[in-house]
Amino acid sequence: RFTTIRGTQQGKQEERLPFMALVLPKVLKDTYPSAADNVRMNVHRLTTPFDLYPTMQDVLHFSGARLGQVTERGISLFSQIPTSRTCVDAFIEPHWCACLSWERVGVEEQRVQRAAHALVHYINTYTAPQRALCHELTIQKITWAGKLLPTKGLLTYKKNADVDGFVPDLTDETEVSEVVYQVHLHTSPGHAHFEASLSYNIRLDTFSVKMEDVSRTNKYGDQPHCVRNSHPHLRKFCYCREPPPPPPHDKT
Repeated sequence: RFTTIRGTQQGKQEERLPFMALVLPKVLKDTYPSAADNVRMNVHRLTTPFDLYPTMQDVLHFSGARLGQVTERGISLFSQIPTSRTCVDAFIEPHWCACLSWERVGVEEQRVQRAAHALVHYINTYTAPQRALCHELTIQKITWAGKLLPTKGLLTYKKNADVDGFVPDLTDETEVSEVVYQVHLHTSPGHAHFEASLSYNIRLDTFSVKMEDVSRTNKYGDQPHCVRNSHPHLRKFCYCREPPPPPPHDKT
């Protein structure tokens, strides 16, 4: 999570795509071949940890292989997960979605600068109750920025053009009301590296961010020693005013 590879595209993908392996016993493959086929097929579909719960339910009470529904947050891996499943269907926030394409934006662009300052403001507000312990952070450097716009298919989708819902009517002209920006920046003091996705409301001209969608991409070590035990949720954000205590001396 905190090595130099985390700053690369590969490292970013690995944070969002944790490895999971399933070993199916031969008796399951022989008894329920369709279910085993679905598991192999789902290797190439969008899956989430929430799919494990219905999978375990199937292990206890299997009712047969079936086609999963995108309206369900969790779909059993023994079911066929639809190829049309998106991060929105699976309740995956844009910051954690590995299926999105980000358009790179210049770090000097005014809206990127505002997004970066909004992020640091949110972090400082988050640590404000412990300001006697934690430094207020400032932007040291913006290293990367990108923006995500809704896909053309999403903006032009109006309704289903057929009874079965397989053919879309793409004649709508939905106005874009929100843009998601992602910024990577360094802060001072402490040289922390943060990555976050912020929603920009075009009508209100405001940025918002969920603190759980803010990633710390380098080690914080002893920087949050003053809140490590008392306020563990601040560990990746707090740079303590006082230096860490020296390690105990070995008296032997």
